[in-house]
Amino acid sequence: MCLNVTARHPSRQTRPPRGAFLVLQLHDELIYEVSRADVAQVAALVCHCMENAMSLPVRMPVKVKVGNSWGSLQDYTPDPS
Repeated sequence: MCLNVTARHPSRQTRPPRGAFLVLQLHDELIYEVSRADVAQVAALVCHCMENAMSLPVRMPVKVKVGNSWGSLQDYTPDPS
């Protein structure tokens, strides 16, 4: 899963919208556009939902990356609380 932090752009409002918006699903990757203020909450929620979607005998960890663009993504560890 990749979270693309919303950057301000002249064509947008003065403030980016709050929340998360699914931008692209590419095979086993989900790319969301998320406002900076919501990154921690969205990452924790998406991780929890994806890792617990169904009961399996093996753990299915989710890897999260955050950045302003796809090319600048950095590993991110969400707070499990």
